[in-house]
Amino acid sequence: MSETMNTDEAVVLAPARGAFDQDWRQLVNWGLICALALIFVSLTDMPDKLDKRVIVEPLLSMGYLSLIWIPIALGNFVTREVVLEGMTQHKKGLRELVAGISVGAIGGAGLALLIWLLDTRDLSDPLVNWNDALLGVLSFGEGVGYGAIFWILASAGLGLAGGALHLLPTIANRLLLAISLTIVLTASLESALDDISEGFRLEWLFEALFEKKGGLSVQGAVILTVFAAPLLTWNDSDTIPAAYHDSITAVADVVGVGDDRITESVASGFFDFFAGSERKPVALTFGNRTWDWSGTFPRSGRSSDRLVLASGDCGGGVNNTVRACVVTELDIRLVNRWTAFLNIGLTLFVVFELVLVSALLTRVTNRLVVDPLTRVFGNIRRNMDRIMGVLESGEKKQSLNFDDSSSDDDVDSMTHFEATIEKMSRLLTHVAGSGAQGSHVFNEYLNDENVDDNTRAWLTDMK
Repeated sequence: MSETMNTDEAVVLAPARGAFDQDWRQLVNWGLICALALIFVSLTDMPDKLDKRVIVEPLLSMGYLSLIWIPIALGNFVTREVVLEGMTQHKKGLRELVAGISVGAIGGAGLALLIWLLDTRDLSDPLVNWNDALLGVLSFGEGVGYGAIFWILASAGLGLAGGALHLLPTIANRLLLAISLTIVLTASLESALDDISEGFRLEWLFEALFEKKGGLSVQGAVILTVFAAPLLTWNDSDTIPAAYHDSITAVADVVGVGDDRITESVASGFFDFFAGSERKPVALTFGNRTWDWSGTFPRSGRSSDRLVLASGDCGGGVNNTVRACVVTELDIRLVNRWTAFLNIGLTLFVVFELVLVSALLTRVTNRLVVDPLTRVFGNIRRNMDRIMGVLESGEKKQSLNFDDSSSDDDVDSMTHFEATIEKMSRLLTHVAGSGAQGSHVFNEYLNDENVDDNTRAWLTDMK
């Protein structure tokens, strides 16, 4: 057992700070960084050049995506709290939202300044991408005032969204990340997917996902969300609780369980940490004391929804402990519901993949095996029909008395082919045995330069 306590997981959450309890200098600095990033991306002409690459029609293009991710990322980053050992971590609340809005609004003001300069100044000499096309994209063709106000408000809203990510459960953040990556990557591969769908006759699937004029349809984005998101999410229902349990077990072993201040601090920290997450605290036994919060977070009737971790000598019951007993009980029904939903999505996605692979395999088999054989046997059948017609006509004229009791329409292709070969053999035998004239005709075929060696050998055997 380690002699030091790892407080990264067992940190006590202090109450959320006030909405305006900010480091305003830091916020201004990050807002200026956001503004510079937006201006830099704009002057690389990415918004204009990539605007034709639609991600979701008619909602979002690759050009605008190159801008909108910046306020979201910086609005989220500025409110991240680095907690070192011995420091107190605060709950998330309005402070994170105000910080995100502030950073986004300053960034949007910087982009609004760029729009005004594009309209009033000509800096195309040092800046090659300084042009009216960029101005039109940034202002949506509605004028400078509209574009400036839009980007200030939109960037503030995006910064707010970035700050709000701190208020969501971890699993929700992962799900949003999975959805975003799936949609962007699929839209980026639209051309390749179009070629693949044509090659494997899956145009119906491509049309269900993409609009005819380019970009994912809203329906396609929903389909991708349902089927692909489970592949990019993962379940950690036991990892964090186990780490927390290990940390408070270390406290019990190193510090002891006799000090009421320590036990109360451990209990309040346990409750505050999990009460704001998707795993709810139900009970805690630490040493010879037990806390029960089942009145706040009722126990589930399903055993699979209860996660109980125990260590130490807890005796016959949690209230009769002698040694350093640590028992944590969490309600994980919300995690199980999310996991069940994601597993259903994963199952559906696997079924979809199996159907897709089956369709691809069928397409490849038809293209490489079935279609060529169909064409070969079709040609053979047509040639056999012509040969049989000639042979049957010759038989009637020469009265060879061949057995032809079966009609060509009543036999399959192989029987038809065998009958043709048999009649050809009889005809060749008849011609070869028809005296000087027959030998002359036979020798002409045998010595013809267009006859290959295998055919010549077969004719020689027939003679």
